[in-house]
Amino acid sequence: GALELEQMYIDVNINEHVNWRSLGVSLIPIGEINQYHEPDQFYSSLRPQLYKSIIPTTWMEMGTGFNGETPIDGLKYEYYFSQGLSNDNGNDGATASTWTFKKARPDLQGRIYNHAHSLKLSYQSGGAYASASTYQTDYQNNVHATSSVGLYSLYGSYRFENGLELVAEKAWWDIDNPANLLDSDGGTDISNDEFGGYRLEVAYHIPHGDNTLTPFLRYEELDSAVNNSADTEYVTFGAMYKFGDNWEVKANVEMKETATGTETDSIHLSVGLQF
Repeated sequence: GALELEQMYIDVNINEHVNWRSLGVSLIPIGEINQYHEPDQFYSSLRPQLYKSIIPTTWMEMGTGFNGETPIDGLKYEYYFSQGLSNDNGNDGATASTWTFKKARPDLQGRIYNHAHSLKLSYQSGGAYASASTYQTDYQNNVHATSSVGLYSLYGSYRFENGLELVAEKAWWDIDNPANLLDSDGGTDISNDEFGGYRLEVAYHIPHGDNTLTPFLRYEELDSAVNNSADTEYVTFGAMYKFGDNWEVKANVEMKETATGTETDSIHLSVGLQF
């Protein structure tokens, strides 16, 4: 057995613009939901598909870094130096059809093959919020072949005073040498040197006493796999009813359509709790 920690660190305030994050375990500062994945931060029962197929949420690594507010009001930064991707967590011996970045998240108990740099800038002004983030590392397979990889994320949202909220987000991987993601040349190589996706979402927050009803509609389009450039589309709609600050119930329908025209509809019901 093993004890797995999602976050464990000490933040040390150096001055008004710089905080040092001690060596420990932190969530990688890419996008928004990977860092803040409490269930009230997304309105569907499951996280958006962008945070399953592109940004491998929940994603934490061992490392250290700095964060703080810049002299520009509302502009913040985060920098994290961490252990980097690894093939010890499920990609050892993978084929072109089974290799994923989700399985490349490092095992906190395993060997450290490479290091990674993460940088995030975010800006908040009234109801407007935007962020840009990147993750850069070298991925090394078991036969010591290396490929430089980078993940990029752009996020923007605006919440009007009447409760209307608009969200747009795009994330994509850039791969220097995709064939080197696999352990050997014994089969079909991964060919795509870039893949990603985006989501567009609209929600409306309706106060109901101390509670809030939030109906929403989300559209997503993303590459279905590292080695397959065919796009998969998702349309998700439903509502979240939040009781105070601590818990909520959710119900939604997700409609999926692949590039080949295969359609799959599913209904999701859930109860969320944050503390």
